[in-house]
Amino acid sequence: MQLRTTSHFDRSYAKAPPAIKRAFLKQVAFLLDDIRHSSLRAKKYDAERWQGRVSRDWRFYFRIEGDTYILLDIMLHPRCHRGMVAILTRSITEGAICRLKKQDAHLVGV
Repeated sequence: MQLRTTSHFDRSYAKAPPAIKRAFLKQVAFLLDDIRHSSLRAKKYDAERWQGRVSRDWRFYFRIEGDTYILLDIMLHPRCHRGMVAILTRSITEGAICRLKKQDAHLVGV
């Protein structure tokens, strides 16, 4: 199998934290070797896209065309992002002070 990236993937990858980039490189090596590798947890996401696991909180999305994996996106898991926004919204509306870790500030535009 071969690997190709989209410009959208390249931009998303460039914005990812260094630890996520390192983890992704390890996972993509597993993908090229065997899509069924247990740590990938690769699954069909919708009619065209597949989802693979980078870490507990990060996923990457790809399409398969012939003998090529086309990398589409790498991002914080959608459930994690929604949960973080819900927690922050609830905290802010209740008047609590939200303290974010510096690496999480991008999630809410801080």
